Amino acid sequence: MDEATLRMILLGQKEEKTRILKDKNLIEREYLDKTRPLLGSASTKVIFGVRRSGKSTLAHQLLSDHEYAYINFDDERLVGITKEELDHVFQISCGLIDRPTHALLDEIQNVPGWELFINRLQREGMNVIITGSSANLLSTELSTHLTGRYLPIFMLPFSFRESLIARGSGIPAGDGITTRKAEHLKTRAEEYLRSGGFPQVALDPDNARLYLNTLYNDIINKDVIGRFHPKYVRTLRELALFLTSSSSNLMTYSSLKKRFDLSSTHTVMNYVNYLTEASLLMIVDKFTFRQKERSTSPKKVYSIDTGIVELLSISPGDQIANLLENAVFLDLIRRTYLDPTFSINYWRDYQDHEVDLVLSRNRKVEMLIQVSMISDIADMNKREIRSLVKASKELRCEDLLLITWGLEGEVEEKGQKIKMIPFWKWALYA
Repeated sequence: MDEATLRMILLGQKEEKTRILKDKNLIEREYLDKTRPLLGSASTKVIFGVRRSGKSTLAHQLLSDHEYAYINFDDERLVGITKEELDHVFQISCGLIDRPTHALLDEIQNVPGWELFINRLQREGMNVIITGSSANLLSTELSTHLTGRYLPIFMLPFSFRESLIARGSGIPAGDGITTRKAEHLKTRAEEYLRSGGFPQVALDPDNARLYLNTLYNDIINKDVIGRFHPKYVRTLRELALFLTSSSSNLMTYSSLKKRFDLSSTHTVMNYVNYLTEASLLMIVDKFTFRQKERSTSPKKVYSIDTGIVELLSISPGDQIANLLENAVFLDLIRRTYLDPTFSINYWRDYQDHEVDLVLSRNRKVEMLIQVSMISDIADMNKREIRSLVKASKELRCEDLLLITWGLEGEVEEKGQKIKMIPFWKWALYA
């Protein structure tokens, strides 16, 4: 491609960057406070996650106070750029900026062999942020070339708080919320659970289902099938549909092998891994101090977005409890993702007592969380409470939380106090 054409393309992208930063509807992501300190590191910042979750916008917001070169490799006019041409393209982009100190390279995984180029930029002292739609940015190639010199930033769609802001509702002060306001927030919370947190959905709720359907198909076709080329494409599609719509439930690889008539559990594990690499699903292990038990126990499945779960559900509207647990899990990921010592698991004993979420740091349990749709004490599920108490004794944790739909307060069971808080209040203020 000749230099004049490249310059025209990159000038257009520079104008796009300006439009993004000046957009009055731009929502400041909650990630900013946690990720801004990372800019001080010389390591390459790698923002990855499901497509259309706002990775590029976050990168622009992080760099808004800096002079930075910007190249979007998802531009169809740059298709076919080779690794040999990368430096030439980058130098043209830098020439459009007054002494750039930083660089944002969007969807750079579209250029084969990009890892060595990033490595050289880093050696030359350029502060680099790269983004990508799937976890191939953290592939073995990147790890090999940037060993110990990159910081991963996992991006999720909007939280409930961000969704409210995007829809123009705003966040009321936490103290003195009236009963009427609480009911309003519960209604907004249900809307959030059913439509999910993708930014475009929040901005254009009337077309949410059409958008999510297109997005889901793009993830499957481009980020899974297009990247991994599975042998049994139809089976993978069916498996993806089943697991995504089974959010917050347990599964085993052997049961999936039998259900989909696959030749081996190894194939099933590969297919599930493809879906997690595309950031469509997240798999959670049982909490146990025994490694063998951890590897052989059932896994719990969560979707990257509750709106996609509702879209794919056989009986939409009937699994609000699963959507609620999924939303709590995603919010916990947002709160803890930069802490490598923190883990989220589930717990279950031989009598099938189960706790939805176990939060631990360095294998020491800090909190046990049960998620329930109850709004009245009369609806209290005693088994859920007893499971919390039993896990509390076994795991030596006294911080017990029941996230409800509308019930707030405290309940005591066998001398153990359990705090109760509605989801909307926990998501906004806890």
